[in-house]
Amino acid sequence: MTIRQMLSHTAGVFDHLNSNSFWSSPQFTPIKVWSTEEIVDFAINHGPVSSPGSSYSYSNTAFYALKTLIEKYTGISLNQAYQQRLFEPLGLSNIIYDDYSTTANQIDGLALNSRSYEYHLTAAGPAGAIASTASDIAQFGRQLYSGDLLSPELTEQLTVDIGEQYNGPGYGLGTRIWNIGGIPHHGHTGALLNYRNILMYIPEADLTVSIHTHDVHANWFTLVDAIFDFSVQNFSDGLAKPVPFNFGAIPRE
Repeated sequence: MTIRQMLSHTAGVFDHLNSNSFWSSPQFTPIKVWSTEEIVDFAINHGPVSSPGSSYSYSNTAFYALKTLIEKYTGISLNQAYQQRLFEPLGLSNIIYDDYSTTANQIDGLALNSRSYEYHLTAAGPAGAIASTASDIAQFGRQLYSGDLLSPELTEQLTVDIGEQYNGPGYGLGTRIWNIGGIPHHGHTGALLNYRNILMYIPEADLTVSIHTHDVHANWFTLVDAIFDFSVQNFSDGLAKPVPFNFGAIPRE
């Protein structure tokens, strides 16, 4: 398998976070600190879901495994790499990689819910263990997708729709791809421990929208589409306005 396949979820890697067998594993406890090797071995023991490059299948584990390449290439921990190569250069001061929090060692200022510290976030690792404000995520998304962070060639490659090529949902390299209401845009979603968030970047308007909720929201997709529509209507001069569509009818997954 290739790095490109792992980033586009076409590598055929078993997904531990969406497997009941992971959460019911004898290894699992609320306070267990997971190593990269344990997560990767768990996927290896379950075998591939398909041969590399043959189909689309979302895999948090594939993202997790890329941690080893980052740490080998940089010679530092993933946490340090995030700080030195992303958070500090981009001026993001309200974002952390959470590889430490517990009920006894909580994140300062975190909006809490009943599941906030249900398990150690090393279970998710680079597949989702980020705590941040919506404004920092929006700033990160704009710099990433507008071309301020990567070269023009790499920025363009992020949104080549590989998922569609494999009869899957719109997906590029670590990037979900949408066209809702006639407005092409891209970004990513996230859901852990009853927290839910989404980042959307609209290239034609150079507009970034980031939404976070700290607990279960029964009408999440309706909320996202309503905020997206409001943002386009009010903050994107010159952009064609969305055609009427049924809010929440097209889940952004």
